Amino acid sequence: MINTIDFKTKTLYIPRKNVGVKKAWGIAIDIGYSSVKVFCENAAACIPSFAKKLEGPLLSIGSVSKTRILYEDLETGESWIVGEMAQEMADEHDSESELYGRKRYFSPMFKVITRCGLAMGMFDNQYGGPSGRSIKIQTGLPPKYMTDKEDLVESMSGKHHFRMKVGEDPWKEFDFQITKQDIAIMPQPMGTLFSVSFDRNGRQVPEAKKLWSSNLIIFDPGFGTCDTFYIKNQTIEDQSTFNELSMKEILNKTRKKIQEQYNEDIPIASMQSNLKTGNIRIKSRKNGRPISKDVPFANLLEESCNEVCNEALDKLCSVYNALFNCDYLIPTGGLSAVWKPDIIQYFSGLETLKIIPGTQNDNLPSIFNNVRGYYMNLIGTLRQMGY
Repeated sequence: MINTIDFKTKTLYIPRKNVGVKKAWGIAIDIGYSSVKVFCENAAACIPSFAKKLEGPLLSIGSVSKTRILYEDLETGESWIVGEMAQEMADEHDSESELYGRKRYFSPMFKVITRCGLAMGMFDNQYGGPSGRSIKIQTGLPPKYMTDKEDLVESMSGKHHFRMKVGEDPWKEFDFQITKQDIAIMPQPMGTLFSVSFDRNGRQVPEAKKLWSSNLIIFDPGFGTCDTFYIKNQTIEDQSTFNELSMKEILNKTRKKIQEQYNEDIPIASMQSNLKTGNIRIKSRKNGRPISKDVPFANLLEESCNEVCNEALDKLCSVYNALFNCDYLIPTGGLSAVWKPDIIQYFSGLETLKIIPGTQNDNLPSIFNNVRGYYMNLIGTLRQMGY
């Protein structure tokens, strides 16, 4: 039986020494539907892609959770709670289009989570900090959404003046400007290709040339989309995005099973709390009196996960001729880590196919594969520009 907490979006801040350049501070950011991932010279970080506007004071007693994130816009005075604690406040009134819609770039929540991600990429720690250097940003979009890049650049550029508080740490104020020329965008799966091509020092690994000149598929099932990227002898042969083969679809199937079995409707945005506990609360009345109990739902989640996994692998075979002409398959992202045994088993009969993990050049969780590759590409570009 699967462990539901493995599917819950995590809050992570990992101080570490990464490669950098002297004259700029590079930040790679992956603003996903589930989480915002960040990679910079002194850290890798991740926060859930969810925020709630605070309409009144936030009450707290005793110690504050290390994952509590508070945000205040110093131009408008608006205050938000961000990440895990915000998810615990989610309800049926939270708009799915704002959370998971393709055109979310100009929503207030998107602005908040983007700024918080950038801020985590600018924290000082034992490995240094920006120290006044200009900010340069690399991000990505699903292949099918690359036509949205002007909207994404527009939403991220401009003046940013806000403050942020994590756990019991003091408030940190940020005041910086980003021009449109400071932002670069690539197809998301390309991030993993760069990640498997470069070591921790930003040096190309010996196998990189062979990979780029072979026939390979990057398979990136994420929260909102499942993206594929097919490279044939250094040429991008195909790039596709499938909305129905994602973690969101797993949760949607699980939600329907819960409705059918228990007559409870749990919004997808609210399910993070259930993933944490492994239970759903069943509520009813008997003889006019309220009754409730908590019941586990890991079995329903596992059924849904297996269904979507099989659908995704079948689609991969259907689109790419059963991978007969493919030399390498590179699964990447958090969901691919969950599906790893199934992927290996599904393609076990292909002796001509080598499966390479997207994590092979680092020890970070697989959710960082794309954003790590964004960063390696950014540093290479900045070096060429003389930074």
